[in-house]
Amino acid sequence: MAHAWSSAGNYSVNVTAITRTTHAVKIVPVQILDLEEGVPPENLDIKADVDRRDPATDHQVMSFLQAYSPRQKRCTVDYGDESDSEVFDELTDPIFSVSQTHQYPGLGFYAVSLACDNKFGTSSETAVAVAAQPGLRYQNVVKGIDLVIPVAGADGSVGSVVVYVDGATVSSGVRINNTHVSISKSLLATTGEHAVTLKTAGGLTFSSKIVNVETPVSGVLLNPSKEATLMNRSVEFVVSVMTGDNMFVNLSYGDGHVEIVYVQSSPVTLTRRHSYMSLGKFAARLAVANALGVHEVVRVVSVERPINRVIMKVTSVKLLGQPTTFTFTVDPTLTPAMPVTVRLDYDDGNEETVTLGAMKPVATALTHTYTYAKLVPVISQ
Repeated sequence: MAHAWSSAGNYSVNVTAITRTTHAVKIVPVQILDLEEGVPPENLDIKADVDRRDPATDHQVMSFLQAYSPRQKRCTVDYGDESDSEVFDELTDPIFSVSQTHQYPGLGFYAVSLACDNKFGTSSETAVAVAAQPGLRYQNVVKGIDLVIPVAGADGSVGSVVVYVDGATVSSGVRINNTHVSISKSLLATTGEHAVTLKTAGGLTFSSKIVNVETPVSGVLLNPSKEATLMNRSVEFVVSVMTGDNMFVNLSYGDGHVEIVYVQSSPVTLTRRHSYMSLGKFAARLAVANALGVHEVVRVVSVERPINRVIMKVTSVKLLGQPTTFTFTVDPTLTPAMPVTVRLDYDDGNEETVTLGAMKPVATALTHTYTYAKLVPVISQ
């Protein structure tokens, strides 16, 4: 026997038992509660895909989230990269559906989880997001060093990576952990360009590079045959490079003349001759560059004329501690005036070599001072 009450409350049930000879009555109290039946959120779904919209930045993922519950619910998304979870609170629509963009910190595989709860419990769902680099990238690599690419979760802990070098799948010479993919230098042994591609186990390309392997430039030397020369006299410059690949050798003589030579491999020695057409000091600059860097060497060449006449005057002093002034006039009728190097023997046991003057339109007197420790005769010439 069954009975259904239409509303909650406290009821008394009169139960009477009757036999052929007697009967008994008992009052049974009954409490009817208003209980709501239901289930936790259902039909959870999460799909994380590479964001292919234009323009999409590196490592950007579009996630589609879905859940169903006729009751008010709360959903939380954890993107698996230690960023703050995203919370959707007080959801009253039975169907929760939204697309969310998330920027990951780098290449790799990330475990995304969606958890939704209502008063009847919690449901959850997980997926793997692949953070990719769209397009083709270029990278310069030093020959003889492993290529290390930061890739999160590629060791099977979240996802699995398949490595291609020059169009072929490679496993030998490839080391993978949960933060990096390391490609052995033996797979990139030849100088020049190599195609390096990373794919998921399902065939999605999430990184594509052209890797340019070169030897760094080192051992760069520039040796002029003379540090000082005359106008219209040839100076020999010897250029030496001990190591490097695909190099551009730029030799500037400091007077506006420049030579550029492409050299494919090393070691290399180049010999050049150059004549300067004017007086002065010229900074000859050698720059050797490839994709990995630039090395520079500078040598100064002084272009001079012979000295024909020098006049020296000395200012005598009578007291110790007073400086003596030496005044030089060099080729007073020739222009332009040039710096000169003077060696002085002070006749007191001391000698000194000094450089005086500068390039000027006309000759000017050059002076230098010296303080004697004792009185000595000085003859001016």
